[in-house]
Amino acid sequence: MLKLMISQFKPYLASPEKNAEKHYQIIEEAVSARCNVVIFPELSMTGYDLRDAVSDVAMDLNSEIIRRIKEYSNYISIVFGFVYEEQPGCFYNAAAYAEQGEILSIHKKVFLPAYGLFDEKRYFSEGSSFTFFDTKFFRGSILICEDALHADSLLHIAENNVDMVFIPAGSPLRGIGESGFYAEKVWDYTCGYISTNMTSTVVFVNRAGVEEGVTFWGGSKIYKAGGSIECSLPFLKEDKCIVKLDRDNIRQERIKNPLVLKDKLRISYRTNMTQR
Repeated sequence: MLKLMISQFKPYLASPEKNAEKHYQIIEEAVSARCNVVIFPELSMTGYDLRDAVSDVAMDLNSEIIRRIKEYSNYISIVFGFVYEEQPGCFYNAAAYAEQGEILSIHKKVFLPAYGLFDEKRYFSEGSSFTFFDTKFFRGSILICEDALHADSLLHIAENNVDMVFIPAGSPLRGIGESGFYAEKVWDYTCGYISTNMTSTVVFVNRAGVEEGVTFWGGSKIYKAGGSIECSLPFLKEDKCIVKLDRDNIRQERIKNPLVLKDKLRISYRTNMTQR
């Protein structure tokens, strides 16, 4: 049995030290509850609308905050968002998976939105690949917000037999109508599709609160492989939930619905034909 905590909270804008203290407190709660993994939203260490403060809040792997997170990961695995300065002056919207005292994987956001409310391309470098990683619990992957909305991401999941897809997000409230609002529908369709047809557990953790006049709607959810929703957090406000997942669920769903296996066979065939 795998025990997850998702934390939907409002980061302080451009204040990594204050946000780190919030992380430490929530991590300690998750450890006390004997959780295996705790997951935070997109840019959870910094807030979203950073603009020219990106360089001020950026961290490399030698930062004190990263060191503390690595220490905590000896007791619980952690997914968190931050501005990653991989080399001097090169900044990424990134999310990391920490486990057993190490940063096991860093995903650098590939699809940076530059429309409507968004201007990420002006301040961040684009990631060039999708990552997957083997943990002591599962094979995982991180897709940061818009990354999960593109077909390339689904191909990556199918190619690499991903069991657990983490989607830390900073989705704003927009497209409000009589039947709800656009962003919620998009994410429910997206996560439902991945969990059902990719037969992967999907952990969607969206931030909450108002920042620089933009409202982030929250609504974080955990979808079991096969599409059922195991946890749903409220709109707009900070909250947490803990879910227990049977790790055999993914195997059983793939037996019933072997679409990923068929995708892998076709991808392998296409690659071999291209190389001839």
